[in-house]
Amino acid sequence: MSLIGQKCPEITGLQMLKGESPVVPSPSNVTVVEVWASWCGPCRSVFPHLSQIYDKNKSKGLVVVGVTQEPFAPKLMSFVSMQPMSYPVACDGGSQVQNKLMRPGGARGIPTAFLVDKNGIIRWQGHPADPKFESTISQLMAEAPSQQNEETKTDKTAEKVDVSKIEPLDHDEEVLKSSSIKQLKREMLRLGLKNDHFVEKSEFVAAILNHSSS
Repeated sequence: MSLIGQKCPEITGLQMLKGESPVVPSPSNVTVVEVWASWCGPCRSVFPHLSQIYDKNKSKGLVVVGVTQEPFAPKLMSFVSMQPMSYPVACDGGSQVQNKLMRPGGARGIPTAFLVDKNGIIRWQGHPADPKFESTISQLMAEAPSQQNEETKTDKTAEKVDVSKIEPLDHDEEVLKSSSIKQLKREMLRLGLKNDHFVEKSEFVAAILNHSSS
């Protein structure tokens, strides 16, 4: 059983142990969802390799998030802070990675990585130490998103949401930072701002603040 060739479902509810919560899958960006656990030796051995790939490609739009099924706890956050993990790391608080990716994909062991292309299609899944993992990332990074995907994603969002009914957010910086990415995206839609290439929450916040101050 495999999810390769299927549309990647939206993953929400991540409880961040490190970094800001990314949009998964990230529109027009290559997205890596890597499942790990603190007790897993093979998982720990992959951290440096995955960090190296992330650091090399993040400026080009690569999105990586490491997700564990372990419950959110200070001890786990402390563990993550001491590991060579330069990418965002989270707990699967709502079990969405487990229920939408791991189980449907027939993945029984960890670490397991899912690679999603710029059009939101799962193109590869397997062990991140597999040489095909990095070579597939390079291949997907070189591909351009489909023209149809680029032209219609904003229109589709507008069709689903009546902009006049969106409740405005207070443009106080702390309020925006405490808002979910979904709320920030809706606020940007209300303001008529594009967010196609935004990944980090800070990018959404900065765009809204810049708009309100202009």
